[in-house]
Amino acid sequence: MHSFHVIIPYKEDRPYLQDKGDYFDYPKDKYKISFVKGTNPSKQRNSVAFLSSSDLLLFLDDDSIPDTNLLKNYNNHFYEYESSIICGGPALSLKTQSTIDHICYYYFQSFLCVGPFYNRYSQSGNCRYSHSLELIGCNLSMKTLSFNAIGGFDEQMYPNEEVDLINRQEEGVFYNPNCFVQKPHRDTVSKFLTQMINYGRGRADNIFKEYYQLRYLILLILLLIFPIFFILTIILSPIHMTAIGISSRNLISMIASLITIPLAQSCYVLSIIFHLFSKKEKKAQLAT
Repeated sequence: MHSFHVIIPYKEDRPYLQDKGDYFDYPKDKYKISFVKGTNPSKQRNSVAFLSSSDLLLFLDDDSIPDTNLLKNYNNHFYEYESSIICGGPALSLKTQSTIDHICYYYFQSFLCVGPFYNRYSQSGNCRYSHSLELIGCNLSMKTLSFNAIGGFDEQMYPNEEVDLINRQEEGVFYNPNCFVQKPHRDTVSKFLTQMINYGRGRADNIFKEYYQLRYLILLILLLIFPIFFILTIILSPIHMTAIGISSRNLISMIASLITIPLAQSCYVLSIIFHLFSKKEKKAQLAT
């Protein structure tokens, strides 16, 4: 059996797994959990991962609620797929209760809203070769030696630091729907919109680092398609929500979604645009 080092960065709130005892259905001598307090998750993870002697690293968020068989499933995966270096699975929604739960559930389950990223939030298909668009940092396992070899997480990046890590690895990346965690949604609309702004900032960091020469073209495309995409989101959201059953469960949630979803999309795209512009300005100032 593989040995695991589970690494959970946190800021202030008590991590979900803290004080949970023998949570995982896995031999106790084959895993350990480290809770790392701080304000830079990439740096917090690196500080422990670089010193780890375990076979595999498992990165979770402080609010990740892992399946009790998570380590067992990752262990089976890395034995079955020997070429695997990185493996990740989805972060599933907890049971929807409040209006904001329904809004977030729809948003992250919708291809219309998150495109190919929606596989991060649902158990989609079978185990397969994958890429950074399908994997998420709150549930990501990697061979320790490989993590060290590529230099770990970029400590200047957060969020979307896992995207950069996966893209630098390139080969041996897998998605396994059986390796899942659950995650609670943001509990207010303002926190949800702030989340999307932060995601946009992280995406801008990825674009700036990986597609620097194409950044102006990407910026132009975003500016051109944003109005069209905004209108399509408003028009098609009711149809898609009906298809996945939101309207039949909660009419108020459907109405609230029609207002909140376009706002969330606006926050995300405009955040990318703003941070691409601001990065350009900072670079110009440094050059002078």
